[in-house]
Amino acid sequence: MKQTHVVHIIDDDPLILVSLGDLLESEGFAVETHTSAKSFLRTTTLDEVGCVLTDVDMPGMTGLELMERLSGHGFVRPVIVMTGRPSAKVSAEAAALGATDFLEKPFSACALIAGVRRACLSLT
Repeated sequence: MKQTHVVHIIDDDPLILVSLGDLLESEGFAVETHTSAKSFLRTTTLDEVGCVLTDVDMPGMTGLELMERLSGHGFVRPVIVMTGRPSAKVSAEAAALGATDFLEKPFSACALIAGVRRACLSLT
């Protein structure tokens, strides 16, 4: 079943964007990919966003800085944070900024799909 909410994937690694995008599209999600947080902010109308899946470590603006910016604009949709360098500090910061899920790379397809489904269900 096709989902009505757009999942925005933000990661500076093009291979991750393609693989996660393909996986979520195969599960029926509408997906848009962005190579940076700044690109996401420049090209996206925030009221069209279903949920955000963002990497933490990106040049220019980190995923956590993006969450701070979104929060400052009253963005209340779900944000899933992913990182290849997990730490208690990053996890705590993401939670404090309202992350709905925290995925440590490498994560399973099942964990990603379940997290995105939960995030999109919270929108209905």
